[in-house]
Amino acid sequence: MPDFGLGRIYAPDTNDHRFLLPPRQAEAKGIVRRTWWAGDVLDQGNTSACVGYSTYKFLQAAPVRNKPDFTPFGLYLEAQALDPWPGEEPDVKGSSVRAAMKALQARGLVSGYHWAFSCEPAIDHMLAVSPMVFGTNWYERMFYPDKHGYLWPEGVIVGGHAWLGGVTIDRERKNPDGTVGAIRKIGSWGRSWGQGGRAWIAFHVLDRLIREDGEAAIATEVLKA
Repeated sequence: MPDFGLGRIYAPDTNDHRFLLPPRQAEAKGIVRRTWWAGDVLDQGNTSACVGYSTYKFLQAAPVRNKPDFTPFGLYLEAQALDPWPGEEPDVKGSSVRAAMKALQARGLVSGYHWAFSCEPAIDHMLAVSPMVFGTNWYERMFYPDKHGYLWPEGVIVGGHAWLGGVTIDRERKNPDGTVGAIRKIGSWGRSWGQGGRAWIAFHVLDRLIREDGEAAIATEVLKA
């Protein structure tokens, strides 16, 4: 297995369904594709800090472009302090997307956060409002985007990963498997991974990953001076 760190821990909570993503169908209507500014690709290396790196990148990305005065790894440690599992690095590896969102809220960078548990509301949000943080299973083949730059959930599940998706979203993009519609994700393993650190995920693959012990999270950002 390649030396790329993962670290997202699946932490289902029925209360999350009380805070579902607000409907955005009307706002997204008529928008076929969108690209959001996301800045440079980060690199978590072989650490288990993906929840820190993905939520840090969310802060940096448009439309609200915060300039954090802390590090992605530091945000990961703050998430570990807020998650339900005792211990922290180096004895305990990984944390949850929810804990990372709590860390942002504790810092006053977000006023709240919401969830999607299927693809369509997430697509509408990414087209109309902003990229999103996804927490999903990570399959062995997903370490290796295909020649078109796509990720496919094949092979064994090797762990969980948090990542920022929707830096580009295109309802009409034709995918290598004949389906239509895809999002572009920005990774946290440097520019040598994928296509300059980015990769495509077909809509139907995204829906599978979300429904299969996954989540899509979005926060209401507060711009810090």
